Amino acid sequence: MVRVRDIVHVALAALAQNTNALSLPTTTKHGQLVEHETTAKLPAGWSLAAPAQDSERLNLRIALRQPHQDYLQIAHDVSDPSSPSYGKHLSASQLQAALPDVKGAAAAVTAWLKAQGVAHVSVEGEWVKFDTTVGQARDLFHADYARYRFQQGKAVLRTKAYSVPKALADDIDFLFPATHFVGGNVRVETTPQQLQRRQHSMPKPPSCDYDNCPAGLKAKYHITHTPPDAKSGSRLAVAGFLEEWPSLDDLHTFLEAHGDTANTTVPDFKVELVNGGENPNTSAKAGIEAMLDIDYTVPFTGPLEVTYISTGGRPEAQSQPGNNIIPASESGNEPYLEFLEYLLAKEDPPQVVSISYTDDEQSVPKAYAQKVCDLFGRLAARGVSVINASGDGGAAGTQNTDCPWVTSVGALRLSGGAASYSGGGYSNYFAVPAWQEAAVKASIDALKGAHDGYYNKTGRGIPDVALQGDDFLIVANGYELVQKGTSASAPLFAAMITLLNDLRLRAGKPVLGFLNPLLYAEGSAKVFRDVTDGFTSGCSNSSWFEAGWDSLPGWDAATGLGEPDFAKMRELVL
Repeated sequence: MVRVRDIVHVALAALAQNTNALSLPTTTKHGQLVEHETTAKLPAGWSLAAPAQDSERLNLRIALRQPHQDYLQIAHDVSDPSSPSYGKHLSASQLQAALPDVKGAAAAVTAWLKAQGVAHVSVEGEWVKFDTTVGQARDLFHADYARYRFQQGKAVLRTKAYSVPKALADDIDFLFPATHFVGGNVRVETTPQQLQRRQHSMPKPPSCDYDNCPAGLKAKYHITHTPPDAKSGSRLAVAGFLEEWPSLDDLHTFLEAHGDTANTTVPDFKVELVNGGENPNTSAKAGIEAMLDIDYTVPFTGPLEVTYISTGGRPEAQSQPGNNIIPASESGNEPYLEFLEYLLAKEDPPQVVSISYTDDEQSVPKAYAQKVCDLFGRLAARGVSVINASGDGGAAGTQNTDCPWVTSVGALRLSGGAASYSGGGYSNYFAVPAWQEAAVKASIDALKGAHDGYYNKTGRGIPDVALQGDDFLIVANGYELVQKGTSASAPLFAAMITLLNDLRLRAGKPVLGFLNPLLYAEGSAKVFRDVTDGFTSGCSNSSWFEAGWDSLPGWDAATGLGEPDFAKMRELVL
């Protein structure tokens, strides 16, 4: 007997093999269409879930292409210690004046959409936003939207390819969401009961006697500076995505048990909400990632302001006309872009931003990755240090940490060698920047042909630095737990930079801003312990396996420049 389920499976398989099964146009009223982006093969973990109905609604937006990026040269100059412009960071209005004018492109794209019968079109900065349907999107962009799913997550509307009018191809950077198959957005639900079972199943209870805690890390990295007050204005922001929320009660419990500063001298962290972000602020809803970030920033920065920026990335959205609710799985909202644009709009943004989230580079459309990286470059021009975890996938590629305007932080084992899970390697999207060329070349030469053919020798290398990442004791949902990962290393390093900024501001100096030109400068090698022990995990599929990166003298793709020492960095920057 033929089952309905079998018929559905056959239909989906046929659709997966031919995403252009439906009749798709090659021209529009604006002229010939040309392919703009395509995904030849779905990234690992993604699969076709179901076809889409023509009547289903889509919130789409078009990123307008920048005719030039001269402002990134300004970002480099204000970040280069050898430049006379070092430390002369731009205000929001100064950066805006340096950006190219995209009004002409916005007008052309808007005119085309309206000529095609798209009724609700708006321009917001460098974006053209509009509401449409699956059927109309097919006519507009030669795009066959269908429902795709990452692992066991919710199905979302995406297309494997789309086209744009040839006359507008130079004005359009990318369509979003379209070929945007980004994995890792499946939230792992954790209840207090699960945490309690996990705590009781540990081989030994969490303890600062053998796990990493603030006091021990302060001693290890010679962090002796405690700001007397917040008058310097040095501030730190922690990025929060994917419904990860911190809890003040859990932080207080952690500080009372494991902070080496009296709880009364450490202010509560602030929370800012972006793009539908939330702040339940209850121990029952505290996220492990969120608490790891907060527990290893606040105890170090003392009275300095720490802000958790809760950015919603999958909220329900309203479509017009009629305020029709678009389900969360179909929303076009994306946390990175909303988060970065929020920071850039601030007159006085936090000078350090800690991000513990990454995506698989191959799953991110290149144009989208470049747009996000461009915004990081703008933050560099504003004098913001962006500290991003390198990811926990070993030699597998990651994004955003592959962006040259971000400082990528890897992880070390308790013993001090490279942690096997620590992300590192060479980007396929971004070329090696000038300040890293010598370090990357020396490392590739030292490999003596190892891994040839498995990595891009001209790509930006990650990580930049590495710090302890194993066995960090935290409190979440009222329970003590031990966590590991580069998302432990990154906030720790971000806290160190915030303290250095405090010292510089009190001395009448500008904040450090984008760090990498300074970190790779010849005179900076003395601040690092060169890590030459350990290696990272490799990559494989069903037919091959390639080992990971070894820790080598000098910079390497396992531990970067090495392990920084706060006291030595203090001496360098003051």
